[in-house]
Amino acid sequence: MQKIIATGRLLATLFVLSMLWIGYGLVSLFLQPIDNKHIDCIPEDAHFVLRIETHKILKESLSSLIVYEDDKTIELLSKLYRKDGKTKVTSTGISFQSDFILFKHDINNFEYTGILFNLNDSNVFMENMPSLANNEMSVVTNGTVGLLYYETKGNKTSSKAQLNRRANEILNQKTNFDIDQLGKPKKTTITQLWSNRGLFEKTNSQKKTILALDLSDKTISVRGEIPIIIQEKQYDSMVLKPKGLHLRSSSVNKTLKDTLSSFFKSLHLRIPKIREGSVNYYGLEIIDEPSYFIAPRFDALITFDDTLDFNSTIRTFCQSNDIKQPRDHTISFKGLQLHYRQLNSNTMVIGVNQNPELIDQVPRLSALISGPTEDILSVSGPALLKRALLMIPTFRASSKFVNEADFVDLRIKTPQNGTSKIYGSIEFKQEEHALNSILRLLIQAI
Repeated sequence: MQKIIATGRLLATLFVLSMLWIGYGLVSLFLQPIDNKHIDCIPEDAHFVLRIETHKILKESLSSLIVYEDDKTIELLSKLYRKDGKTKVTSTGISFQSDFILFKHDINNFEYTGILFNLNDSNVFMENMPSLANNEMSVVTNGTVGLLYYETKGNKTSSKAQLNRRANEILNQKTNFDIDQLGKPKKTTITQLWSNRGLFEKTNSQKKTILALDLSDKTISVRGEIPIIIQEKQYDSMVLKPKGLHLRSSSVNKTLKDTLSSFFKSLHLRIPKIREGSVNYYGLEIIDEPSYFIAPRFDALITFDDTLDFNSTIRTFCQSNDIKQPRDHTISFKGLQLHYRQLNSNTMVIGVNQNPELIDQVPRLSALISGPTEDILSVSGPALLKRALLMIPTFRASSKFVNEADFVDLRIKTPQNGTSKIYGSIEFKQEEHALNSILRLLIQAI
């Protein structure tokens, strides 16, 4: 997870740096992307490739700042650029008229990650990039292409010298990776993803994952195809009526099943694996009595693989963990009251509402996330504690972002010809610009 965060911060930093070199950016409005020589360096055995169209993002960013006169973003950029009269930005030697490519591949059952850049100055890249990169990353160049390379998973089996050797081999051996596998981009496409593995399963698949992220004035949208992770059969005819942020799935993948099972076992709660379910999420609640606690407010309808006596299971669980039951079908956990009831032999409802409304499932809709974004990080509870939570920079930046957005809608359709279709979008409020909101989030997160 730390490696993922470090990679995300690095990419975010590089994106922000591209904005700060605005002198080059003005000219870039009229320049065409350069030849992407780094494509020839993608290993043929790569099982994951992510392409970020930085030249499109750069042009759109500059245009949006000028057209919308976004003082909030410009002020944040100014603060990032200078502090106490000193420039905080370091040149990287990376060409922002090109794109970035992140790949993953395996060597001896260990996964390695690389980030490829086209360069306009390899000397500057080697001089300044090591200080921006993680200490465990190898930084190399062949003169025209730069590469950050590190071990993603495993037991740190590779020394820095070994990483450097492998990284140099990747840069100096032209490969035949077919970049067209990522699909044909639109003019609005800013990111493409390809994988020959399931994103949530550790198994290979004959079907590929192909996703694209498109950007317009008020919308971020996703489209693509993913391997079969959802069974076409609908097991349960009822779901929660959408309220708040609504999540629904007609199947739960194995990785999530195993994770949830381990979590329940740690609580000494013996229940079958989850088959499907729906959730209405209403935000967070700060509870200060009997102890400080941040809890999600939700209602959930859950169907299990096998039958169970949920009433008996809950009573036993509460008795063994000294959890109060103020009345039948109610538990009180750290000041949060949850109501529950069993609908049939393998289906139950639990949540903050005693009788949430149920409706029939939508045919052929396998998975769904839909609702107002403001509910994601909305917080109820004592005002003083809410203000304390907002003092955390990451939470404050994330909270601003979800409030600038308006509505999220992401859907996965049941498989057709072995492939599930995924599509959806995040809509932003009328007074906001999608890219500027993302930019402000990145600036405040790094």
